[in-house]
This record gives sequence, structure tokens and C-alpha cells, in this order.
Amino acid sequence: MSQTLSFNQLGRRIQTDGFAFWARRLLRLRSTQPAWYAGEPLKASDVARLARISRAVRGLEGPRVAVLHGVMPRSGTNYLYSLLGLHPDVVTNPLGIKELPLLASVPAAREWQDRFMAFYDGNREVMGSLDMLAYTVNGMMAHAAREHGEAKLILFKVPHTRYLSYFPALFPDDRCIILLRDGKRTIQSTIATWPLKPFGKSFADICLEWTYATDAALDYWTVADKAKTLIDRYEDVMSAPHEHVRHMLEFLGLDAARYPFDEIAALPVLGSSEASKDAGAVSWEPVKAGADFNPARRRIDWPQSWRRTFRRLAAPTMQRAGYNA
Repeated sequence: MSQTLSFNQLGRRIQTDGFAFWARRLLRLRSTQPAWYAGEPLKASDVARLARISRAVRGLEGPRVAVLHGVMPRSGTNYLYSLLGLHPDVVTNPLGIKELPLLASVPAAREWQDRFMAFYDGNREVMGSLDMLAYTVNGMMAHAAREHGEAKLILFKVPHTRYLSYFPALFPDDRCIILLRDGKRTIQSTIATWPLKPFGKSFADICLEWTYATDAALDYWTVADKAKTLIDRYEDVMSAPHEHVRHMLEFLGLDAARYPFDEIAALPVLGSSEASKDAGAVSWEPVKAGADFNPARRRIDWPQSWRRTFRRLAAPTMQRAGYNA
């Protein structure tokens, strides 16, 4: 067999190896891709099959499960997670898992299943796409339910909306909470936490990351089962936490009378890009917030070129999410 690669084969090899991704970074071209957020729509038969696997593996008993999705890191997920975690019937960080990027691993899961099939092709006759991921996801959920059987709710979080549209197939009976945040402040917090580097993400990449992620959240919300899905905005939760927590407890089926509302004001800050700085880097240790701590109103001081880039890439999504561009 000839070892010579055609141009098409060489192109596919480069894409597979990630060379093109890093070449774009090197040339300061955009490397953030919309394909990271929305995969091919699943057929109704695929959704039903994956849901059957989920229920068979996990069973129908035990604590309920909810997953809190921030649109991207720095979108306020830690704050809301801490708020909900005050309820005595809620378990957070189950099994020691601090983030649950299972939906984000859909492409890798497909590749893993293809390798599994390659050892015995006959398995394709009895297994469909993403079956292995469904077994993995719900094996983990079953383990968490056994470890935390005393809880009424097991709460996971993930600061991503990648492949969020697959949530009903892999978490068919679970609750999904989506937290939006103003794009300008999310991006500013991102840059303050992880400063831009010569061969890292560009400012435009981070704008696109927020845009694609927020569009994925809003697209999902448009078609989601509202009995199992709730969407909120970080700024609104911060301005009226008692009201928003009460609404979320009702959505999650938890008794608001058992919630310590008087502890909300003393809740420590985790990983703030401003209040948690230690020797120039963000610390993830809890710190007490000062009286003037209000990340929802933090001043944004960008050069005009950044402001133009943000408006060009994110303005329609800002308006769609209810923010001023």
C-alpha cells in the first residue's frame, strides 16, 4: 500500500492532530469554533434509546439530580452553586466532583466508542451512537445516589454549555439550570483571571466563546421542557438572592422552610477576579466580600478597538439575552 497521502488526507491528518488549531493561534486568527457548542441534532429514536439506557442503569429511585450550567467560566456559577448548597437537603461536589464536563466530552466519547467498535464490529448491530457515554454518565449518577442516599438533591455544576442540546438524552429525568451573565463582564473577568498571552486565546476568541456559549444556552431554552429547565441571570440573582433562590427551590422540589436565608449575606466569595486576587493570581480559597463588592456593576475599561470587536461579535447575542450591548 502506498504511504503517500493525498492533499485531502493530509488536510484531515492536520485537523486531527490539531495543527490547524495552533496555526490559527500562532497567526492570531480566530480559533474558537461554533462546532464546540452544538453537535448534530439527535434523532428522536436516539434520544429515546439513550434515555432508556439512562433509566436502566440508574434506576428510578434515590435522590434527584440537577446540573447547573454557566455559559462559560467566570459567569457566576460558583456563586449560585454556593447559594443552593446552603440547603441542608442538597449535596454539592458529589463524589468529590467539582465540575461535570460530561456533555463537553461528546466528541471524545464518539471517538472512544468507534475504537471500541473497531475491536469487534458486530457490536454496531446492538449499540447506537453515544451509548457508551450514556452508560458512563448514569453509572456515575448511580454511584453518587448510593453514596449520598440521605440527600434529596445531588447538585453538579459545569461552567460550559457545550453540547447542552444533548442533556435530555443523557439526563432524561434530571433538572437543568442555566445561568447567563453579561458578556462584557464575563469577558473582563476572564481576562483578569487568565491574562491574554501571545499564543493563547485572542480577545476576539473570548468574545466568540461567550457568544457561542450564550447562543447555545438560549437555543436550548427555546425548545427545552420547561418543567425540567430553568434559566436565570447572574446579575438578577445577585440583586435579589432571596427571591431567586426561593423560585429555584420550588423548581427543584425542595422545602424553602428548611433553607437558611439568613446565611446568604455571609456567604464567602470564591474565585472572584477582583476580590480573590493573591499575589496577582486568582485564589479559589473563600474570602469575605467587602461592602462594595458588586461584580455585576464592575467598571469596564477597554480600548476602543476591543469595544468595537465586542459589539461586532456579541451585540446580537447581548440583546437576545436581555443585556445592553
